[in-house]
Amino acid sequence: MAVATLRYFWHGWIDAQFVEPKFHFTYAGFGWVHPLPEPFMELVFGIIGAAALLLALDRAPRFASFVLLLAFSYVQLCDKANYLNHYYLVSLLCAYFALLPSGAGGRIALGWIVALRLQVMFVYVHAGIAKWDASWLLEGEPLRLWLAALDAPGPLGAVLSSGFVAISASWGGMLLDVSAPFLLASRRTRRYAFTLVATFHVATAALFPIGIFPWLMIAAATVFFEPSWWGPPVRAARAAAQQGAPVRVAAVAGLLLFQAMWPLRSLAAPGDPHWTEDGFRFSWKVMLIEKAATVEYVVVQRDAGRVERRVVDPRAELTRFQVEMMSGQPDMLLEYAHHLAERARFDAPVGATVEVYARSLASLNGGVAAPLIRPGVNLASIERSAPRAAYVTLSAREGARLL
Repeated sequence: MAVATLRYFWHGWIDAQFVEPKFHFTYAGFGWVHPLPEPFMELVFGIIGAAALLLALDRAPRFASFVLLLAFSYVQLCDKANYLNHYYLVSLLCAYFALLPSGAGGRIALGWIVALRLQVMFVYVHAGIAKWDASWLLEGEPLRLWLAALDAPGPLGAVLSSGFVAISASWGGMLLDVSAPFLLASRRTRRYAFTLVATFHVATAALFPIGIFPWLMIAAATVFFEPSWWGPPVRAARAAAQQGAPVRVAAVAGLLLFQAMWPLRSLAAPGDPHWTEDGFRFSWKVMLIEKAATVEYVVVQRDAGRVERRVVDPRAELTRFQVEMMSGQPDMLLEYAHHLAERARFDAPVGATVEVYARSLASLNGGVAAPLIRPGVNLASIERSAPRAAYVTLSAREGARLL
């Protein structure tokens, strides 16, 4: 995290993601969270970097974890467009570290280590379950697209772009996800499993630009090692009972239960969740789809029998990155439509009505482009809490029928 913070300063990402944008996408219930002016956002990132260093150096670890949790989570809540699975994992791990007892004489009850192991297990297992999909297992998508896009020279390029390699890698990734935590938990297979996990993550880091996620997962896998590897031997000490403060235990138990169940919510969502992305965030659906999309809005103002239509290109207000993230994610498309409606109502005469429509086309895993937002649906009248079926086509096939 300390290195990641330095990269934000070095590449100018603080300005690009938090200062430059005129509009920020919000999470439900966190619409009150906004970026601070540039000097203060840089100060927040400075705090993140300092807390990360303190934690890495084992100096006041619980305090550092708490500060890192608050500061980094605030940054992530500023704009939904910046969501990444590994950022979410960082916040979760900080929450666990802030709750973990310091331990008497360097000892800590084994149950707390098991809690960390369960969290890492949930990441792997839910990521594997999410890959139980025909596109991933039978067609090798989107790996086939990504490997072909590497444009490797000569025979290597032909091999990487072949369907056999893509499907084999897809199956291998799924099997690794669902089995890794159990193989890591066994003393007999731990050494081989960790070698396999590390090799897999290094390979993905080399092939694809996915940030710190591979390195974070390699480090997280070490929680399955014998506790003596990274601290004093764990024993049934008297202090262990003192570490089980009811509030702390209840907080960790609740967090683990939430992590076990919440990622499964997309199974109950209507339609193809890869298309609607219903339940995608906070669910460990890692590198699962490739969606290319475009969108423009039509704002309609009706006043005393007069109808005025205006086409709005979101690129006029949003950054290129925000448009790219928004175009394929229905809840962000809906939020921006509400923003356009509010702005149009502010400028409209008293008594005028405002409607907002989206001309949206999306292509999933290289398929035919089809409407993502249902044509003819007035997004200004759709509540942000409404089910996606109210305004989103439920599959690429259904969208194609509307063309």
